[in-house]
Amino acid sequence: MTLDEVLQALIATLKKEPDLTMVEHWYSINGLLPNVKPTVSVGVDKVTYEEDTRDFDRAMADINIFFAVDETGLDADQRRDDEDRIEYAERVIQDMAQAARLCLCEYRTLGGVLDNSYVGQVDFIYSDDAKNLHVAQISFEAIFYAPRKRQKKSVPVESFYIETEIIREE
Repeated sequence: MTLDEVLQALIATLKKEPDLTMVEHWYSINGLLPNVKPTVSVGVDKVTYEEDTRDFDRAMADINIFFAVDETGLDADQRRDDEDRIEYAERVIQDMAQAARLCLCEYRTLGGVLDNSYVGQVDFIYSDDAKNLHVAQISFEAIFYAPRKRQKKSVPVESFYIETEIIREE
């Protein structure tokens, strides 16, 4: 499994989560890319390797999953009567992080892509600069087997020419 395949499987799994359907922007980058509409970015902080076999290493990737919500971009119809805009946005970001955590616990192998995984931590980040921005960061540990050798590029069958001689038996 390659790191890119792991990240793509992670994003695909989260996109299927019913409680994350409000997310409009998905990025494969290690960092926060805020937008007015709810945003998720997924990226790798580091990968450590342990020798396993001649062909594979056991890889442990520290993956960051950022959730960002700008309170000005949320639908006010979903807000409770006792909530103001800031409280509502905070509830939305907490609900998104919880939904993602439970989804990742339920699909800990991402459909067989990973050997195992776990959510180690959820941080809620408050920005002094962007007062409308509400952020959650999930620290996700993914364990998979990475090839120790470069993948050989397959040669198209059309490029082979085999000269054969047919000998008839008499």
